[in-house]
Amino acid sequence: MTLVSLVPILGAIAGLVLWIPTISLTARRLHDLGLSGWWQVTPWAILVFGVILGVAGADGLFVVAWVFWLLSLIALFVMEMRKGNLGPNKYGPDPRQSGSI
Repeated sequence: MTLVSLVPILGAIAGLVLWIPTISLTARRLHDLGLSGWWQVTPWAILVFGVILGVAGADGLFVVAWVFWLLSLIALFVMEMRKGNLGPNKYGPDPRQSGSI
């Protein structure tokens, strides 16, 4: 095996290793906003629904699902970039306040 043929394998391994920390970090970020961590599942649920529509032959609905998937990814990204709520929420204390760590 050459180094070039190992690149996809190493990329897949790195993706799997980083997957759980990414889910954890995204959930924590959403909790800072007072939102459930389950919001990060929305784009992937839409994607699965779109794939099912595509397999079923509903090409027009597949395109609509793809657009909604893209919009949901953008919305999740925007939510993650917002400043967290001030003060404690139902997920715990505000980490920016002194003495809450």
